[in-house]
Amino acid sequence: MPGKFPKPPVIALPRHASQLYTGSVYTYDGKRVDLDEIEEQIIQENAPILAKFKVWLEAQRYSKKTIRKHCNNAELFASFLYFREPYLRLVQAKDASLYLFYVHFVKDHIAGAKEEILAIPASLKKLFTWMGEAGYLSQSDTTHLAEEVWEGRKEYLEEIRETWN
Repeated sequence: MPGKFPKPPVIALPRHASQLYTGSVYTYDGKRVDLDEIEEQIIQENAPILAKFKVWLEAQRYSKKTIRKHCNNAELFASFLYFREPYLRLVQAKDASLYLFYVHFVKDHIAGAKEEILAIPASLKKLFTWMGEAGYLSQSDTTHLAEEVWEGRKEYLEEIRETWN
């Protein structure tokens, strides 16, 4: 039939370069590491932290919609941590680059409304505040991350505005 073309095949592309390397790899010191196993272990370690964060948000009497938004943003941050080398856990958030998260990961992975994207720094600040109160992060790490969220937020908003204009 003229004008009708067959659908192209669907190709699943990795979300991050680390997903290209599945199975076993060797580290610089010669140890064999199963990346899929490490990823699953990190997801299992992060799950109770994210669940407790949700309970804390509920105790703060946020609306269900707000709780869902903050939890989704916290999960997005957790996935950024374990998809980037060296497979960080939520409790290692102080070692993460919030700038990379904001500018590269969020911009590349979210095609949402402005309000959703602009709410990510607020969600991170709540997550880090709770992690400090719950003892997952030290007080100095919590303070440092809160400052970094604010500073990163400025750069992030500039990048997003350039994209939208």
